[in-house]
Amino acid sequence: MQPYFIVNPQAGSGRTEKIWPKLKEQLETQGMNVAVSMTASPAEGTVIAKNAVEQGYDTVVAVGGDGTVHEVVNGIVNTGVKLAVIPTGTGNDFARVMGIPSDWSEAAKVLSRGRVRRIDLGWLNDRYFVNIGGVGFDAEVAAAANRFKKRMPGRVPGMVPYVFGILQMLFSYMNKDMNITLRGPEGEIILNPRTFLVAAGNSAYTGGGMHICPGASLSDGLFHVVLAEDLSKLDTLLLLPRVFSGSHVKHKKVSQFLAEEIVVTCEQELNVYADGEVYAVTPAHFKAMAGALEVIIS
Repeated sequence: MQPYFIVNPQAGSGRTEKIWPKLKEQLETQGMNVAVSMTASPAEGTVIAKNAVEQGYDTVVAVGGDGTVHEVVNGIVNTGVKLAVIPTGTGNDFARVMGIPSDWSEAAKVLSRGRVRRIDLGWLNDRYFVNIGGVGFDAEVAAAANRFKKRMPGRVPGMVPYVFGILQMLFSYMNKDMNITLRGPEGEIILNPRTFLVAAGNSAYTGGGMHICPGASLSDGLFHVVLAEDLSKLDTLLLLPRVFSGSHVKHKKVSQFLAEEIVVTCEQELNVYADGEVYAVTPAHFKAMAGALEVIIS
């Protein structure tokens, strides 16, 4: 194995920067030659990952949270290079689903003794994602959280921006009339509901443990789609705690579908997010990419 490490020192509210010297020492003790780059700005991880591929590394290790994983994936997909993850971020939803230890020291040991699993990816307009993409309430929460982080000086602790985004959207978000086309095992389904959110799950989790798409699988070549229609403010308040267990899908205004492809349009321009970050606006075009990536797991 020839691994290249991409470290986001800001991940976990700066915790990764403190962890890295100890992690590097452990990796060297395990007999690894530690080639590494630190990211200093958004999207830099993708550029570094592409450079690592060009230099001939066969594995790129994302040291950080889901945002770091997202950037690395977009730099190595379709190259034959494998992904490894040492989770040191706040949410670490991808590592949770993949069964990668949450303890960074244990996760580092996986590099030496792990096995390889091929997984699906999602495609949104012009980029890949590993967890969940969507339009509606959760996308607006992500946008609000990002605005909050930019306005706050220094490092903002953990989930504070996300909690702020939820609180802001609980009061200000208005359901939207969306046009949703689903193409999958049952053919084409066209829906025009007044929509709270539509989520395309390649994986089951987002937002640091929110089980939004509980039926999602990383190896079936399909999105697990969750559609919540026209929830009231009271509905939202009552449903939010249930998202962590996945029981929100039992609500009468929540529907589930399987799809290989999803198109979402709206007369208004709406934010579209993937892996916790806003990357586009509607129209949103999602595609399930079966078996697109190899990941080293325990």
